Amino acid sequence: MINSFILFFTFLTYDYTLKKKKNIININKIMKIKVNIYVKMNVEVKDNIIKKYNKKCFSSCII
Repeated sequence: MINSFILFFTFLTYDYTLKKKKNIININKIMKIKVNIYVKMNVEVKDNIIKKYNKKCFSSCII
């Protein structure tokens, strides 16, 4: 989760530097990439949490 926040923050700072140069097309491309990466990272985090939870439940059921 921390990694996704750091990644998101670096993209925000990168967007700001592009806005200074007024490259609107590049900003739009990077916004799309940023959203895709952020969504993927969130999905990965949720998947990991679900897997860990399932393992705990499974082990408790066996016991």
